[in-house]
Amino acid sequence: MKTTDAQLSALELHYLIKEIQVLIDSKVDKIYHPEKNVLIIQLHKTGVGKNILKIKIPEYICMTDSKSVNEKPSQFCMYLRKKLSNTFLESIRQMEFERVVELKFRTKESELSLVFEMFSPGNIILTEGNKILSALENQEYTER
Repeated sequence: MKTTDAQLSALELHYLIKEIQVLIDSKVDKIYHPEKNVLIIQLHKTGVGKNILKIKIPEYICMTDSKSVNEKPSQFCMYLRKKLSNTFLESIRQMEFERVVELKFRTKESELSLVFEMFSPGNIILTEGNKILSALENQEYTER
């Protein structure tokens, strides 16, 4: 018997996004990519301390106290570290009422967005303005 991955509904995602708004204005300390569809972002907020945001596409988004990491980071993880280290989390939003989450980060020079597609097969995409800088999975579509 084949089991299917659990996926968040748009409504569940709406309430999860409300809960993690406390992370706004946190500074990115470190990024981990322990599994193919899992991204862990360690953040620090002045006066609050360390918070860890764990996202597994398409299954969940949560704040956690622990992180399990592998020794050797992926190329995607290294690129995210290069671009997002020491940036500040400016906003977290659900795009319209879709199962897509955008984390917006600011630097002195630019704004970067990390977009999570919380549907199967899902993807994680780093953008600057309207330009895609990197994606976890390169996908091609006839129209998109």
